[in-house]
Amino acid sequence: MSVNIKAGITVANASLLVDNHVISLVLKNKVLALYMYISNLSVQGYKFFDKNFKIQFNSGLSVLIGENGCGKTGIIDSLRTILQEDEFGRSGIRDHHFHKAHSKDALPSKQIKISVTFSDLDEEQSVIFLPWTELKNEAQLTLLIENKANNYGRYKRKMWGGVSSSSMFEWELFDFIQTIYLPPLRDAELKLEAGRGSRISRLIKRACKKELEEAKNSGESHELVKKIASFNKDLSSDEKLPINPTNDIIKNTLKEALGNVFGQITKIQFSEGNFDRILENLKLMFFPSISGFVNGESQFRSICENSLGYNNLLYLATVLAELVIAKEDESHCNILLIEEPEAHLHPQLQIKLLKYLETVSSQSNIQVIVTTHSPILASSVDVKNLIHLSKDNDLQPCATNLSSCNFSDNGNFVNRWLDATKSTLLFSKGVILVEGIAEAILIPELAKILIKSFNASPENKERLIMVSTLEEAGISVINMNGIYFKHFFPFFCNLESFKTHIPIKCAGLTDFDPPKKDDDNNEIWPIEGHKLESTNPCKKLVNDIKSSKNVRLFMSPLKTLEYDLSMTGENYLQIKEVLTNKFKCRFEKIEKGDKDIKAKYSKQIYTRVETYKGEFAQVFADELSKSPENISIPKYIEEAIFWSLGVIDE
Repeated sequence: MSVNIKAGITVANASLLVDNHVISLVLKNKVLALYMYISNLSVQGYKFFDKNFKIQFNSGLSVLIGENGCGKTGIIDSLRTILQEDEFGRSGIRDHHFHKAHSKDALPSKQIKISVTFSDLDEEQSVIFLPWTELKNEAQLTLLIENKANNYGRYKRKMWGGVSSSSMFEWELFDFIQTIYLPPLRDAELKLEAGRGSRISRLIKRACKKELEEAKNSGESHELVKKIASFNKDLSSDEKLPINPTNDIIKNTLKEALGNVFGQITKIQFSEGNFDRILENLKLMFFPSISGFVNGESQFRSICENSLGYNNLLYLATVLAELVIAKEDESHCNILLIEEPEAHLHPQLQIKLLKYLETVSSQSNIQVIVTTHSPILASSVDVKNLIHLSKDNDLQPCATNLSSCNFSDNGNFVNRWLDATKSTLLFSKGVILVEGIAEAILIPELAKILIKSFNASPENKERLIMVSTLEEAGISVINMNGIYFKHFFPFFCNLESFKTHIPIKCAGLTDFDPPKKDDDNNEIWPIEGHKLESTNPCKKLVNDIKSSKNVRLFMSPLKTLEYDLSMTGENYLQIKEVLTNKFKCRFEKIEKGDKDIKAKYSKQIYTRVETYKGEFAQVFADELSKSPENISIPKYIEEAIFWSLGVIDE
């Protein structure tokens, strides 16, 4: 049996459409208001979480980001465990779920404790969840699992609402909480196929729940059951169709083989005359474009012919439609947990999907908690919805709500500038912020040389850097295309109190930028020991930020990266060769000399490099990779790299 459902789901007050260009939500007659949601989660003794880990969620969309191994999946699993979510076969607690430190004599934790707080309960919800309520608009739920397995391998668990663990627990209250989980490697096609527990049957049962109750109370069959029964009757009675003759062949064969006593009667039809069985035989079909669809049943195809990405979107459509129905039915708290929604989606669809989730969470009172490793998703959502997961200096997991970072312009600048490239800073173990493309290209290459030289020094044999590149260390070099440090530093510290936000090392590299000309209108080309004043607006920030634990801004001592690089050691000779051989630049005769002579020729180099900038940086980086032994690294660059690597703390 096949029932065609277009590539979209429509329910009472909402519709979601998916095609090659559109993921859209239409919500009708919705009144935005506060709604019950999970505001806090605390976990102790479970998987990655040793000490009491706490995280705050947003009422709408919360996107969990950060490097691998920081607890994103552990947070989702904790929520699934305490909320009794089991659509994907949530397994019971096993011995390896109890936290155990990575040390020789470490013992597993004695218990697992998971607690959630529900906030913004209205008057009706405060009454319904009264056994869990301590404050008027807040409810608390706690699960305790002891590390003592019985003979069946099950662990003793206790759950309670509110503060007191001695009160009687009312399991029926879970009927008012709807939680759906989408795993990272979900088999959308399998879930959308016909069969027991299919998403389509589950959704339709939700959608017509009241009709089913009315039919049951009246003693009548549901209208769908009547139509299928009538359809089967017509099929079996129509002599022109092969159904009836085939029925007779099977019946006669059984009679001849088994006789009248042991024989059975069979009947060929499309489905049992039972509502649940009918739904389990419904099949979702798709047409690849909504805008180009022309009525015609033969145009639909099986989802096995669809792409993995679009099947994921269709599957998500059924989940969200079910949550919308639940919200309009008896559910008071609707939660959607998604791990890595970017799976199988190209960048444009990733962005469209997350924007849709942002809309549905705010307009249909559904709390959406997402984990992602995609910088594309991280850059496309409002920064206030991002929650960063990392490890602190004691290697303990910690969560930072970026909405709490004191962005000077309420995050508007960061929202506009945090593109897919810059957002990699949110997935790094360390960050170096630079002003332009030249620094972004050259710093990683200079870091290789610096690390190799550091490790080769006998005095450093007790504190070797255990990587050879910034990439291996998980450190990202971010090109800000300007001196926007005050906009990005708040990710890592409060610029007023210097309280740490994201607990990772962040170094900034900025130019000295002296005046271009002196009082006599002569060009200024600084040398070591000059007394010039910087015109860089960030000069005050360099000193102010030194009170921060994890953030530093390092300023070039002379002018800019290219000029300072040329003025360091005898680099100007090597840079001159590159400009002469690769860019056919002409120079006055350059000889080794004192700093005044060096400045004279560094001026020529600077002027020519300014013409090529990014292209020069690419060529020079290639030259450094081939012959790194001839380069001297400016001190301020060395300090920035060592700061990001954690080699120096001051």
